[in-house]
Amino acid sequence: MNQELGLIEKRFLVGSLLLYHGILILIYILSTIIIFPLFIHFTRINREKDREVPIYRITNHLYQITVFSQSLILLSAVSIIWIILSHSKDEYNNEDKFDGMILLIALILLAIVYQFNQIIVPIQNLLIFLLAFQRFLLYFYPTSEKYIVPSEKSFKILIRWLYSISICGNIIYTIFLIGCLATNKAMFLKACNPVWPNLNSAIYITLDFLVMFSSIFYICILISVRKITSLASSVMKNRPEKVIIYQTLVLIVVKLLSIPLTLVFCKLLEDLTLSDVLTANSDKNKGEIFEEPKEILEDFELEQLFD
Repeated sequence: MNQELGLIEKRFLVGSLLLYHGILILIYILSTIIIFPLFIHFTRINREKDREVPIYRITNHLYQITVFSQSLILLSAVSIIWIILSHSKDEYNNEDKFDGMILLIALILLAIVYQFNQIIVPIQNLLIFLLAFQRFLLYFYPTSEKYIVPSEKSFKILIRWLYSISICGNIIYTIFLIGCLATNKAMFLKACNPVWPNLNSAIYITLDFLVMFSSIFYICILISVRKITSLASSVMKNRPEKVIIYQTLVLIVVKLLSIPLTLVFCKLLEDLTLSDVLTANSDKNKGEIFEEPKEILEDFELEQLFD
């Protein structure tokens, strides 16, 4: 009985977190739709000037993968809307139903988007860190340009290696996950159930912290720029330090919000066995899981997630 109640509590918490995460994703998609065209417009306007900057190769590649990743996000939004529009009510038993073919196509599109993001996001985070470090050195040590600015050939080789490592890592991870889902052996489930969510989360959290650490470089530049602009405030109408601090604050806030959510999901996936996930939709009484959410939450302690 206690085990069944614990499973119900976990499912309810997972549902609540998914709803919260879904709201954040919706806000992110809406902001992307508004900001993305402006991002492309201003990047194209300043492209000729940016070509003269030593960090152009990194910023240009970041621009390309940002356009690609944001296009994938918009595609996933279309897929989700498509699924929602295909929803209808069964006239006989008043149950929810979806158009099978539309649901299949939309889920395939979401799976493709997910796999591409799994490959791109780590590289994007790593390049953001390298860009911050490069800017820091170029600002405080201009003579280091010939050592830290790669040639076009060297940069292409670096990008190829990064994508090769990311693709191979995701292939191995996917094969491992499919093996966990396909097997019914208790020992194998016990071995891979704690590993596969933690492994993926560890990589993302490490890269998130790396991006957050890069904000230190921008803070150092900010302090220096603020000193210069304070001396020339009567001459300079623009305040470049404001742009730096706004970018840095947004970066830190977004990462701080994403890391705890990743940790909670990691713990839930570790505690919730794969057999529970696979059989959740086949329970006869699945409609009873969320019938009394208030009572469940009153008896459930969030500290159990971190025991």
